[in-house]
Amino acid sequence: MMYRHVFVLQTALDSIRREARRFLCRETGGPLTGYVSLDNAIVVTHSAGPGRKGVRRPFSVTISGKAAQAFCDDVYRKSNGSFDYVGDWHSHLGYSPGYSGADVEAMMVMAAFVHCPGRNPISLIYGRYSDLFGVYVLGDDAQFHQVPVSVLKSVPGDRQPV
Repeated sequence: MMYRHVFVLQTALDSIRREARRFLCRETGGPLTGYVSLDNAIVVTHSAGPGRKGVRRPFSVTISGKAAQAFCDDVYRKSNGSFDYVGDWHSHLGYSPGYSGADVEAMMVMAAFVHCPGRNPISLIYGRYSDLFGVYVLGDDAQFHQVPVSVLKSVPGDRQPV
């Protein structure tokens, strides 16, 4: 499924930036929560780090599944089911927010996970030194497709972040 656009709440992006700045020489990342709008756009409302048992390395990050699930469950519960897992984010140490084959493989694992709410999770890749980011969706063809992205100050409509 191709989403027409991804909107990232400013507070979620600020959380990503803070986490990436804490680990200058290692990649970091974590889960993203939000929702798919009626007009087929994703709105990212929350982001988290990899958890205490997550592993940050110079060229990869391993996100703690337990911590990610607990984060998503908490957001889901506090939002009365309005927000759920929509994908992951991770930083790259360089300037480029482009993806690698390993990034595609990681999202294929997530999409195949029995508890993943959607078959087409997104991956937000943050270029640590450039402060640029790109958003990609894992398509039904098992390939990444870049999706236009915008930053929002607040959630549109009647859904409000918790």
